[in-house]
Amino acid sequence: MALGIERGEHIAIMAPPNLPEWVLLQFAAARIGGAVLVTINTNYKLFELEYLLHHSDVTTLIFSEGIKNSNYLEMIAELCPEIEESMPGWLVSKRLPKLKNWYLSIPSRGGGCLFLDPDVGFGRGYFR
Repeated sequence: MALGIERGEHIAIMAPPNLPEWVLLQFAAARIGGAVLVTINTNYKLFELEYLLHHSDVTTLIFSEGIKNSNYLEMIAELCPEIEESMPGWLVSKRLPKLKNWYLSIPSRGGGCLFLDPDVGFGRGYFR
C-alpha cells in the first residue's frame, strides 16, 4: 500500500523464497485485496523472464540481487535499459509497457530503484 499498489494490479517477486520479504509481500497483497501476486522462478533465463513479465501484466517488480549464477540486476537492466534513467513509478519500457515500478528487496550496490529493508525502510539507490 505504501508502494502505491492498488486493487487488481499484478505484483511480481523475483527472489529466493526464504527471504522475509516474501511473507511481507504475501500479506500486503492480501491486505490490498485484489492485488495479484506473480511468483517468478528464480532460475529463469532472460527470455523466460521477459515472457512472464509481459504476459502476466505485471505493473510492479520486486527483486533481489540474484542467486547462484543468476544476477537479477543485470537481467533487469538488459531487459529494461530504461530503468537506469527513470524513477520508480515513472518507468516507460518498450519491451514491458505495463511495468511502472521496481524495488530491490535488499539494500544493494545496485540502484536506480527503491529498496525494501525491514530495518531501514524505503530508500533511494543507484542502478550502477
